[in-house]
Amino acid sequence: MLGRYVATEHVHGSVATVHYNVILKAIDVDGEPLDLPPSIASFGGNGGTIIDSGTTLAYLPQDLYNSLLKQITTRTPVKLHMVQETFACFSFTSNTDKAFPVVNLHFEDSLKLTVYPHDYLFSLREDMYCFGWQSGGMTTQDGSDVILLGDLVLSNKLVVYDLDSEVIGWADHNCNGSICWETILEGRIEGSAMVVGDFSQVVIGCYKGKLYFLDFSTGSLCWTFQAGGEIKCQPVVHTSSQLIWCGSHDHTLYALDYKSQRCVYKLQCGGSIFASPIIDEGHSSLYVASTSGRVTAVSIKDFPFHTLWVLELEAPIFGSLSIIPSSRSVICCLVDGQVFAISPSGSIIWKEILNDGRLGMFCSWQFLLVFSQLSNYSVITLMQYRTGGPIFAGPCMSHVLPSQVLVCCRNGSVYSLEPVLSYFL
Repeated sequence: MLGRYVATEHVHGSVATVHYNVILKAIDVDGEPLDLPPSIASFGGNGGTIIDSGTTLAYLPQDLYNSLLKQITTRTPVKLHMVQETFACFSFTSNTDKAFPVVNLHFEDSLKLTVYPHDYLFSLREDMYCFGWQSGGMTTQDGSDVILLGDLVLSNKLVVYDLDSEVIGWADHNCNGSICWETILEGRIEGSAMVVGDFSQVVIGCYKGKLYFLDFSTGSLCWTFQAGGEIKCQPVVHTSSQLIWCGSHDHTLYALDYKSQRCVYKLQCGGSIFASPIIDEGHSSLYVASTSGRVTAVSIKDFPFHTLWVLELEAPIFGSLSIIPSSRSVICCLVDGQVFAISPSGSIIWKEILNDGRLGMFCSWQFLLVFSQLSNYSVITLMQYRTGGPIFAGPCMSHVLPSQVLVCCRNGSVYSLEPVLSYFL
């Protein structure tokens, strides 16, 4: 597990709105500062620094790249030659961490990220190393310089993207695959673990009805909460209140304050809770489903919390719910194959069964439904699709094609739906 993390502000600029931009204030090599391009050091909407864990190397403007390599090789003289016209390489047989300097990246809020020689050098063969720093030549449309920091500078770190708080952080972590700690619980585990917002504790439930709060760094037990039945779903955290929400087979939804180690709220949901609750953070609403087919919406903005609405559907619900961000509609999968979209006010938004001949490859008793909301209270069906088997997993929104809803079926198929245009893809 990783330790505490540090974070810097995620800023919005003209580099690319789909990337994570930060303000890089300075770079030094063993304390010797380098000159940054003006557009990098004084971010004002042009140029800037991008952190991208999906990029392998680190790309710098040409002058900065030359200055960095000059500072490094001044301290440790080596004869460079280009490999594949891309990598600056050299022969070396000693310990690189002892021979080469560290590179420190200084961000806003006095945060520092240290890049060690074993991070920015990679071995081409036993006696040859190459620099992972690259001359990127990246600029914006107006010619401002851009720095792209990829996995090279993030080696042995876990990166935290907190979109709600608009910060990017990192924590030192041994990424070599070794086990840092291990804890044996009292019962079988079926639900995934979750991590609280400040990265201090791991929360996980078991078949004995216990919810365990474990120290993030050591795995030692901080607290346990005893529910009245098995806990099979993953807990979720409400970002603003930091309350942990979790359901149990005792038909109850619990809200737990892990800091004061107490239960602050509980709600009967009419059936066992297999599926994780889901939270609409922007509106502080929580939705939870149970095996009775009941979907419950709860306002969690202010205490005391209160139920907004209850909807009784036609079959048990085992899969987690999902929210369509654009409309705030809740997507809900029933075990008999039906998939509902529910408005924030609790209405089933439109329901219609398509002719079997149009979708003859599907069985006749499982359905895949998607709904659309015309108003806060209208109930209008967009479409209903027949799947080839029961559905036990919740739907999810595609991040690559963000308008599509993806649903996995027991027949081995994954169905992709376009809820806005109302057709099966």
